[in-house]
Amino acid sequence: MAEILTNWETGGIEEQALGISGANNYVHSQSFQIQKDAIIDKIEIWIKDGPTAPTDNITIRIETDSAGVPSGTLAHANGTGTMLQSAIDGTFAWVEQTFTPFVLVKDTVYHLKITIPTQTGDSRNHMLAQQPTPGYTYGNLCVSTDAGSSWLIKTTHDLIFRVYGNPEVLGVQGAMRGNKYWGETL
Repeated sequence: MAEILTNWETGGIEEQALGISGANNYVHSQSFQIQKDAIIDKIEIWIKDGPTAPTDNITIRIETDSAGVPSGTLAHANGTGTMLQSAIDGTFAWVEQTFTPFVLVKDTVYHLKITIPTQTGDSRNHMLAQQPTPGYTYGNLCVSTDAGSSWLIKTTHDLIFRVYGNPEVLGVQGAMRGNKYWGETL
């Protein structure tokens, strides 16, 4: 049974634009870690439409880390998906992205990267970030205003998010082999 492996859902006081706002193309990433090796099957983000909703879908990627920002490399080939704009409306709500299951390793920094890669024109979604003290222990919000070419690590902010998976399956079905799990084609 899938469970929440890591999350941050405390409050949410600052709206973060995702997409085009003025001259900026906003992309976000929340770094995270899990405390057990696990098979990942979905994430959820707290999101709503902005003043003008985008028409293009959102790309969700789970990437490896490079000096505190997303590397551009998937943590696993299955760690990407498309979140449909039709699932998002004008009120903040949890919107999920499911994945073909894949393994993530405990105590390793990953990034939940969220982008609207083909959006043009001034349209965006909004996500919430909290400025907690203390904040999410296992990562930080990273923001790009130039479609992911450069990043700012915001150590005082964390996106509202959840990562789901199943750690028990690894223990029951056998040990992880590289980045493969029992039953996955090697």
